Amino acid sequence: MSMEVILREHVEHLGQRGEIVKVADGYARNFLLPRKLALLVTAENKKQIERERAVAEAREAAAEWAKALSDRGWIAPHWPVEYGGAGLTPIEQMIFNQEMAMAAAPRRVGGQGVSQFGPALIVHGTPEQKQEHISKILAGEVIWGQGFSEPGAGSDLASLQTRAVRDGDEYVINGQKIWTSGGHLADWLYVLCRT
Repeated sequence: MSMEVILREHVEHLGQRGEIVKVADGYARNFLLPRKLALLVTAENKKQIERERAVAEAREAAAEWAKALSDRGWIAPHWPVEYGGAGLTPIEQMIFNQEMAMAAAPRRVGGQGVSQFGPALIVHGTPEQKQEHISKILAGEVIWGQGFSEPGAGSDLASLQTRAVRDGDEYVINGQKIWTSGGHLADWLYVLCRT
């Protein structure tokens, strides 16, 4: 019996479009899709599927690790306690880092948002900026990239040409950035500009 005949019988018995959609959707999800996926698994793409599964497991483990650190203020141990850090002194940070290394713990969580942008925001940011960004950095909800290098200047920060011109309450940025560290992963960039 063909799929069309089966669906026609259901249409006649059910008489409602919503039920038809439900039946067709259930058939597609429970029968067609698993069967097609099984047919697609070849020796060639089986390795790819295994890699994707391993990546998904690694992301899950990373999220668990980040939560364990976050619960203790250890994502940003050098940040003040009032901003979600552990308030460690430089000596305590050194001991903390050494203990983490000896335990073969994963490298730091939070990337440049924690190591560079967050501390600058804590010192120089407005209360509104801090409220918008600090908790998201610590929760790993956003990734920050570094927009420093420029065409013709490379990493020579003294040769930067990108300008930020004040326009009312905002700055208009005009210029280019290249070789953006973390740019392919970033949700936001912090940039150096001439004012």
